[in-house]
Amino acid sequence: MSNNTRNDRIFGAVLLALAIGFFGVALAMHVPFAYDPLGPKAFPMILSLALGVMALSLIARPASGTGLPGGRVGLQLLGVLIVLVAYGVLFTRIGYLISTVAAMTILARIFGATWIKAGITGVALTASSYALFAWALGIALPIGSWLVY
Repeated sequence: MSNNTRNDRIFGAVLLALAIGFFGVALAMHVPFAYDPLGPKAFPMILSLALGVMALSLIARPASGTGLPGGRVGLQLLGVLIVLVAYGVLFTRIGYLISTVAAMTILARIFGATWIKAGITGVALTASSYALFAWALGIALPIGSWLVY
């Protein structure tokens, strides 16, 4: 077995463990009222199942690529991972608007946008996604626990 095949299978196993864990967390979610007939559990459960299927396919049939990306692409991917983890951690603490503008701006910078273009992109994506979620779909987004007295 080549090194890349082993790495893909290990990565697939880690993703499968995450999918199972996320599915368990989704099952344990309890919300006193539901936004829709499916309830708030449906979306994370569907994502967990999709991740599990992809992880199983990676375990069963690993890619024949050249391994992990290095250089600039590897650093960009690491930067994206860090931004997304920070976004997940800070989302409810600092609120949807601030965390999404910051995340989108930093992601745009990671992929080469100037600060001005990245800022405009962050604000535009946040405003349009807020309009979609809050106004069109009626989903309550967190304002941030630091604003709650």
